[in-house]
Amino acid sequence: MRKPWKSVAIGVVLGLIVALFPLGTAFAALSSISDVLSDPEVGQTSMHTVKFTTSASGALGGGDTIAVTLDDDFTVPDGKHFGMRVEAAGIAIPGTSLTNGTLGEVVFTLDAGSSVPASSEVIMTIGGESRPTNPSAAGDYIVEVKTTGDDPGGTCAVSVVADVSGTPGVTGELPSAIGATPWRNLAWERSL
Repeated sequence: MRKPWKSVAIGVVLGLIVALFPLGTAFAALSSISDVLSDPEVGQTSMHTVKFTTSASGALGGGDTIAVTLDDDFTVPDGKHFGMRVEAAGIAIPGTSLTNGTLGEVVFTLDAGSSVPASSEVIMTIGGESRPTNPSAAGDYIVEVKTTGDDPGGTCAVSVVADVSGTPGVTGELPSAIGATPWRNLAWERSL
């Protein structure tokens, strides 16, 4: 004879498991991640223009962070406040940045009262006087981006080339009077 209390106990335990660990739960993730280098040549210092879109649940507020971790082969100056611009939906976001050269990481912290809405395209320009230095070998390198609202975040690949002089699409100097250089006008990106 079956004891009904065993069936009830098993049902209660299974109900708790499903309630605490719902099936199909997905982590929020960034999308459309890319990194464009101002100078993709090996060994050169280069600004990084990192773009991504926050998830539908990835809104950020004051004190939240955006972390960009470059591949170990990039050299990131330690403890520098990079000249950094962050914008979301075309609006500049005030905050502070600091680097950790050991981790190859640049962290941007939003100022109090600042915000980035969910599902927003974010553009970070990392550079200024202290710029990361490209790896010494040509190849594709991984860049990781995560935010307080979208962790684990996501990755993209960025290409570093041996010599840009023979690269298709580079056809001479652009007028410096308008502040243009070949590096700032080429899209050296490849998203995973």
